[in-house]
Amino acid sequence: MTPLPVGASGIASSVVGAASSGAAAAPARDETITGTGRKSWATHPRSDAAAVQSHEALEIGTVLANRYEIVRRIGEGGMGAVYQARDLELNRVVALKVIRPSLAKNPEILSRFKQDLILARQVTHKNVIRIYDLAEFDGIKFITMDFIDGRDLKSALRANGKFEPRQAAEIIEQICRGLEAAHSESVIHRDLKPQNIMMDRSGKITVMDFGIDRSTAPGA
Repeated sequence: MTPLPVGASGIASSVVGAASSGAAAAPARDETITGTGRKSWATHPRSDAAAVQSHEALEIGTVLANRYEIVRRIGEGGMGAVYQARDLELNRVVALKVIRPSLAKNPEILSRFKQDLILARQVTHKNVIRIYDLAEFDGIKFITMDFIDGRDLKSALRANGKFEPRQAAEIIEQICRGLEAAHSESVIHRDLKPQNIMMDRSGKITVMDFGIDRSTAPGA
């Protein structure tokens, strides 16, 4: 097994602790990220301009930048809402994260945020999220990245309780491999936690959000 990189101890404690604990985690609603199909743009004629007015929510069927069709809202973090979208140009499903207007208008935060993205894009590994682009259209700043058909470790632990020891070890090993690839590019994950680790239906682990959310906090 790959040696545990610096910064992964918190995740290891969460995963191993859940695996060894006799008590199951409290149940929670299933937060599995799965596709539910998409509405036809022709039958849902919402303009980009109308979407900009709300800023806080993009309606299903909205086509952003004449390219990304919103399929559904996945969730929301400190930085903004996350959607499942379809890239109409390349015919692929992506995750689209909209940056809150209050953050996008702050030059210092935006500069640090862009730097985080530039660094994260240097890392190419199967256990690290792939970021496609940072773009802006009609006042909406957003990021497109890999869409993971699965859920984060926090949701998995809440829904299913403890992992079996063997599965916990496999999860930690994949996390370490992703972090090792990042460290080889001098990229350090500054916000490593179960919420920032995705597990797909096959058990493949993907590390994401390399300190991006934390970079929106003053003094981060």
